[in-house]
Amino acid sequence: MALPAASTARPLAIVTGGSSGIGLALARRLRERGWRLVLVARGADRLAAAVEGLGGEDGGVRGAVCDIGDDDAVVALVDDLRARAERPDLLVCNAGVPARRSALTVDVATARAVIEVNYLGLVRVTRALWPDLVAAGGRVVNVVSVAGTVAVPGSAPYSASKHAALAWSRSLAALGPASGVHVLTVNPGPVATAGFPQTKLVGRRLARHLVITDDRCADAILHALDHGRRETFIPQWWRAVAMASRLPTAVARWPKRSLEPSCWRSRTPRTPRQSSGPPWSIGRCSSSSRGASMASTIRRSRRPDPTSTAPTDAPTYLRQPVSKQTKPRRVGA
Repeated sequence: MALPAASTARPLAIVTGGSSGIGLALARRLRERGWRLVLVARGADRLAAAVEGLGGEDGGVRGAVCDIGDDDAVVALVDDLRARAERPDLLVCNAGVPARRSALTVDVATARAVIEVNYLGLVRVTRALWPDLVAAGGRVVNVVSVAGTVAVPGSAPYSASKHAALAWSRSLAALGPASGVHVLTVNPGPVATAGFPQTKLVGRRLARHLVITDDRCADAILHALDHGRRETFIPQWWRAVAMASRLPTAVARWPKRSLEPSCWRSRTPRTPRQSSGPPWSIGRCSSSSRGASMASTIRRSRRPDPTSTAPTDAPTYLRQPVSKQTKPRRVGA
């Protein structure tokens, strides 16, 4: 179902991180469709300039200074919205901060600060406004990142925060329909914005083609909303990259197979060799090799011990050794 255009009761959209980048580009397009807007950001000066550029309060656009990484600030934001009787029809969670540190160089304070904004900030705002979204039958757009599916070595805390945000957004998308709220998860590739200039990628001849503009990203988000999608990658070919990133995990597990019986690695049925591996690993052999192993064990158990004397009333298979030429009798023969 497409987003509603202008009507008698103009719908309201709340956009976090709306003073620049993807959030501002999306706000422009919503404004063109006649939506009222509340732009949320930390920087007062940049926020004021963004609001003025969209027409100001006379055009149905206002700003709200808020740090979504702070619990009290989010509570104050929601209280102010309800005091103004502003019930959101659309919530765009777009605010985020970069963190260019590796897994071994990042300090705990930096990692915590990134998590507070990129992941917990998304949780705070959505949970606080969820009753209002349910009452309005609204929608939620969580702008995550391809970094939530592909780990970036030089931005370990950022990737970790986006992995958490992606998992949470997907969980919310699965629960949302029961409450009448549609949730869209957006995974854009590198986007050149003020907060994420992508300087290194833009400076390389081939890598620069990976970078897209915030306008292109905003157009793709609206297209996904209009078509009722639950998740989208921008551009779409990043989905294949995300799936391919799982291959190293499968390759890393391959050496563990050396602990399995030899019949795991051979098409020819053979008796499993003695291994120090777990006893349940034998259960992974094929049915044919497992059957051959059991038959061999039974034949050996039926052979008499030459060092012992079997009693005269012992069964036949204990008094007479089984000939090697004897073939096992078929069931039903």
